[in-house]
Amino acid sequence: MVEPSKLEMYADLAVRVGVNLQPSQILVIGQDTLPVPIECFEFVRYVTQKAYAAGARQVYVNWEDPELNRIRLESASEDSLDEYPQWKVNWMESMLAEGAAFLAIFIPYPDLLTGIDPARVARAAKAKANALRNFVNEYASLKTNYCILSVPSKSWANKLFPTLSDVDAMNKLWDIVLEIVRIDTDHPFQEWKTHVSELGKRTKLLNDYRFTKLRYSAPGTDLTVDLPDEHQWISLATVKNINNVPFLPNLPSEEVFTAPHRTGVNGTLRSTMPLYYGGTMINNIQLTFSEGKIVNYSADEGLATLKGIIASDEGSSYLGEIALVPVTSPIAKHGILFMNPLYDENASCHFAIGNGYPSSIVNGQSMSPEERLERGLNQSITHVDFMVGSNELNIDGETKDGRRIPILSAGNWVL
Repeated sequence: MVEPSKLEMYADLAVRVGVNLQPSQILVIGQDTLPVPIECFEFVRYVTQKAYAAGARQVYVNWEDPELNRIRLESASEDSLDEYPQWKVNWMESMLAEGAAFLAIFIPYPDLLTGIDPARVARAAKAKANALRNFVNEYASLKTNYCILSVPSKSWANKLFPTLSDVDAMNKLWDIVLEIVRIDTDHPFQEWKTHVSELGKRTKLLNDYRFTKLRYSAPGTDLTVDLPDEHQWISLATVKNINNVPFLPNLPSEEVFTAPHRTGVNGTLRSTMPLYYGGTMINNIQLTFSEGKIVNYSADEGLATLKGIIASDEGSSYLGEIALVPVTSPIAKHGILFMNPLYDENASCHFAIGNGYPSSIVNGQSMSPEERLERGLNQSITHVDFMVGSNELNIDGETKDGRRIPILSAGNWVL
């Protein structure tokens, strides 16, 4: 099993670098959008110790047993799926109002909802998203510092490595996770500092060009993406909360991202990796866009789930994020479909259906949702990433004066 010293270092990285917990700040482990699976108890104990060592005033943990979620989706009455406890919403909003920091520990459960009607899953997800809309809007507007990371679980490890024993599968996944988050290096904190600096250089270069649009070409993909006039590229190097505290929202993160103009996406787009969503695999997604809207869609597998995503609300038939990740990323080199969006999205260029991050436009965090929409930033209760990167993908940027600048060629940076 993983060495306790490695777990301790990972927990310390999460607290001091990921969240960047400030003295006397409350830490909430597991916001309601991503409660902590109960099998993470050992890692949560390390995080709690490190949080108090860093000066936390209080540490609260929001636990979840994923199996109980399945039981509800399978057995609860149809109309009860439209309900979400208001006390949970109130508590999360009160923690945010007190300036609490948040650490989410995400574990994928690819087979958890197998056999459950996708319409029931979508119905419950929509109720939860609507109830937490204001919290998520404030959270995404960088009102506080937060981080999302993953730790291995038995079910996840067995899904990735079905031919190995339980112990060997867990050990292998832990080795990969600790490598990806740079814990297996001699100086993990310095490694992250260097990585953030390199992402910062790439981010500045993209922002300096002030591209008006991007052009994507690959097998099954021929897409033009207009960018908002006030768009800005974001990476780990640029993220700070409203109190100017830097933090790393995702561990790992290899992306540089912005938002498309809501009505400026035209053409065809095909996914290059399966998407696991709500316990269902969606494979070979093909989308057609006209003036930003998805006007036709198909999938070889998981079509009903894809339909549910796109039908979530008015904004869920538009894109909210475009992210650039080279095929040589440390995650991509493993050649594994992790069935975990936090990892898979950092192995590949990707888009997101649904909500755009407020930070993707200048001063977006201080705008109302209506103001963001006016400036071309999509608004939705959902945000679902899907991967489009490959060694056959080319992306060019077009400048205001008509120059066409290669950004990625054969899936790798050339800018």
